[in-house]
Amino acid sequence: MNDDEMGDFRTKRGRCSVSDGVLRIDESYTGQLKRNYEGAKSSLVVFILFLAFIVSMVGWSVNIVLNERWVIPYLFGVFAIIAIVAYTIDYLRGFRQVETIPLASIIDVQVVKGTMWTHPRFIVSYKRDGEPYKRRIRLPSRHFAFTEQEFESAKHLFQTNGVQLSRHGGKNTA
Repeated sequence: MNDDEMGDFRTKRGRCSVSDGVLRIDESYTGQLKRNYEGAKSSLVVFILFLAFIVSMVGWSVNIVLNERWVIPYLFGVFAIIAIVAYTIDYLRGFRQVETIPLASIIDVQVVKGTMWTHPRFIVSYKRDGEPYKRRIRLPSRHFAFTEQEFESAKHLFQTNGVQLSRHGGKNTA
């Protein structure tokens, strides 16, 4: 690592890095597809399931378009309502989708290991203009071979940059 780049790790939709005293989160949906493909390549079974899922979703979508045209606007409407409600709830809880957070403004990082059904993640608490906010950084699925290594790399990156880590629930990780 050079002086400008202090380290990085993979996230669910891209990469997270620390450089020049700033936490940078570069995420996109194409990054998520890339991450899923990388994870699927590491396991033949997961790769086959990933391909089967893609093929079945395309087939299902084509079937709906050809046979039940009214379903598509209905599904888009339901999806839009769910997305708006989820975004609003997160916003009211103080979560923001910022791409950069100065390390000096970070108060705490909660470490959430995740379960079989949830992604490991970090909840970064920080202050901006005197107001407290949060940023969720999700890692790739636990089912991918590289996730545990990325999780440990992320914890090490935060600790080596002087960021306090705590377990979900407020207990220090030591």
